[in-house]
Amino acid sequence: MERSKRVKLFFCSLRSRLLSNCQASAKEESGFIRNISEKGMCISTVFSLSKDDVISTYFRLPSVDHTFFFKAKVAWVKNDEVGLRFQDINEEDRNRIREYIESYNNTNMFKYYQQLQDLFAYCEADTEEKKKEVYRLRYLIYTKEHTWEPPNETGLEIDEYDAKSTIFMVKDRNDVTIASTRLIPADKYKLPLETHFDVDVLRNGKYKRENVMEISRFCIAREYRRRVDDLQYKENNTEAKFSTEKELKDNFAGARSPNLLIGLWRILYQYAIIQKKQYSYLVTESRLANSLINAGLNLEKIGEPRNYHGMRTPYFINLAETGKVLEAVNPVLLQWFNSGMKLKE
Repeated sequence: MERSKRVKLFFCSLRSRLLSNCQASAKEESGFIRNISEKGMCISTVFSLSKDDVISTYFRLPSVDHTFFFKAKVAWVKNDEVGLRFQDINEEDRNRIREYIESYNNTNMFKYYQQLQDLFAYCEADTEEKKKEVYRLRYLIYTKEHTWEPPNETGLEIDEYDAKSTIFMVKDRNDVTIASTRLIPADKYKLPLETHFDVDVLRNGKYKRENVMEISRFCIAREYRRRVDDLQYKENNTEAKFSTEKELKDNFAGARSPNLLIGLWRILYQYAIIQKKQYSYLVTESRLANSLINAGLNLEKIGEPRNYHGMRTPYFINLAETGKVLEAVNPVLLQWFNSGMKLKE
């Protein structure tokens, strides 16, 4: 029997429910689609699944303005991969998938990534006015929303690392700051990672401090964070409040927004290449890190989770090697990362 044509998806996610435990408030899980055909798909997921389990799943494909929603049966399980065979897929959805696979090419994927640059403005916060916009956003998230930092009268979240760090920001079409991050240079500070996670950032003298930095204070405004479905960025212990598949589908439709995280990583990558800051550390949620790994970025886990602004895990990335890794696993993303490099030297 001829095998169905399939494509590998570099950055595509799904949400699902295990139907054998379908309660009114059953927890909704997220995962990533590794490849897809008109008959089924291979995924990675946090679910512990067994052969013949049935899940209810929904997702969107890159550059396709349509929500796919149907049941799938587990055909096989191997390590962290699960093979699914579609069950109640209608002919319209099957044709959509078939057409997507037949027309899939690198040009389409590059356009998919490029929309992240077209819809948002990514730049360095290189003036005091821009920095204050970032500090206000951080105050909303770190102080008011999560109470990780104490309140103050200024409405700005600033710490001792900001003075000599490089800060990046993202603005929407209304010129509102909606996301930001910063790079802390290891030759100017003892990094937060060294203090809170006891990490040797020089790795027994292998690296020099002037080539090391920590990616810190990553944040996305709540309104955008809850809609970044490609990332599956979702607060811990959040449960789906939908009792029917129709409610799930209606809630998902139209809620998808371009992925801000990949856009931020592009500007971090370009800065690191220009400034020769090869080695980066970050402390983040495992789920967020897995999203980057699924896109093809070479993150390395270097410690166990600790309670630091919530449960966080330390990671390392050799940005000098990122290009080589992406060239092998996601060449289109590498092409986009290298395009339009305009950061000042």
